[in-house]
Amino acid sequence: MRSADLSRTTERIAVVRLVLAAALVLIGARAGQLATDPRALDRVEGQPNTQLRVPATRGAILDRNGRQFALSVDAPSVYVVPKEVREPRRTARKLSRILGISERKLRKRLAMKSNFVFLARWISDDAKQQILAAKLPGVGIVPEPKRIYPLGRSAGSLVGFMNVDAEGVRGVEKLEHEWLEGSIKSYPVERDARGRKLPLPGVDPRATVGGDVRLTLDAVMQAAAEDALDRAVSQHEASGGVLVAMDPRTGDLLAVAEAPGFDPNRFRKSSFAESRSRSFADHSEPGSVMKAFLLAGALEHGVVTLDEQIDCEDGALKVPGKVIRDHEPYDRLDLAGILAHSSNIGATKVAYRLGAERHFELLRAFGFGTHSGIRFPEESAGLLRNWERWQPVDHANIAFGQGMNVTAIQLAAATAALANGGLWREARLVDARRSPGLPWTPARPGAMRRVV
Repeated sequence: MRSADLSRTTERIAVVRLVLAAALVLIGARAGQLATDPRALDRVEGQPNTQLRVPATRGAILDRNGRQFALSVDAPSVYVVPKEVREPRRTARKLSRILGISERKLRKRLAMKSNFVFLARWISDDAKQQILAAKLPGVGIVPEPKRIYPLGRSAGSLVGFMNVDAEGVRGVEKLEHEWLEGSIKSYPVERDARGRKLPLPGVDPRATVGGDVRLTLDAVMQAAAEDALDRAVSQHEASGGVLVAMDPRTGDLLAVAEAPGFDPNRFRKSSFAESRSRSFADHSEPGSVMKAFLLAGALEHGVVTLDEQIDCEDGALKVPGKVIRDHEPYDRLDLAGILAHSSNIGATKVAYRLGAERHFELLRAFGFGTHSGIRFPEESAGLLRNWERWQPVDHANIAFGQGMNVTAIQLAAATAALANGGLWREARLVDARRSPGLPWTPARPGAMRRVV
């Protein structure tokens, strides 16, 4: 009886061993995938165990209606474990024909003193199948996240792009990098006798997923704005231009068209300067459009009335250091006439009545000389010197938009304030954020203030 029990016990032990062996094989296969993941870190020096870090799948960037500006997909990349390569010359020759990379360059990589070396990233499916069919020792394929931009150059410089290390370096990709990236998950593994990485018992090696970002932009309006801007640039033979559409009630940026455009799918073929958002990064003298803000402020402070006639000096006004001129002589103009005829002299006289300090504070209230509040990468604050440094000629120049610089976003927000009954709203680009499996969380409303 004891002999029979002992026999059955021995059989059970054998079965358990087989089950454990099979489980280890499966775990080893999974660990092998993670060990060759280009996003995994190397072994921690001086420790028998290894920490593998698996990043989240990067979240998407969407327009206000759910159209995708950016998303991540898995694409095949080729790697090599140099010490496992048996015939370096033959391997390099074969890979050279498939990948279009020189044999010399490939041989150098095959000879590197490293456990993991990329040979080519994001290859075609055809190249992937050829490499798998070749069955080259030490050479493998790993799925690697690739960022794609389905709408191409539409809002390209606003959306931005990532570098090969999956870091946002321009636009919303940089602005919202931490949210889009999600959290990187680390988990311990140990190595077997062959150096393979095996997860420790009870460890869940799954990575998290990054969050999505929904913008205030409308992709349809964006495309229409870009078409209109391209036509205008072509018609006027201009080197470039910007068109900004904003909702005056909320500050939401609905379209931000920029020419020349930038396609983040082709960022390697563009200079870093070409990928900038001109609406945020570039600034220039605004010119006579500034007269509208000056006259609105002058009315608010009661230094002039709508029907008052301003003496425009028949086209020439001497101020210390300069003669202010109009493009044609005018005798007297009311405020509507000053705007309609774009009189520099009329604007200068109104500005002098308002005074430098109040004029400066008015412009600051309209958002000039300060950042938009969006925190957009490389955003310029423009240029508006403190009123205490103004000479009379400086004050006159600023009255008609010279001697100061503004961005397109600042100018759009200020103009929107006039359309909104004098209520200035901070510009908004991010509408909402969403964690995986959860509803959208609206971004905070932009600041607002009464200007006039």
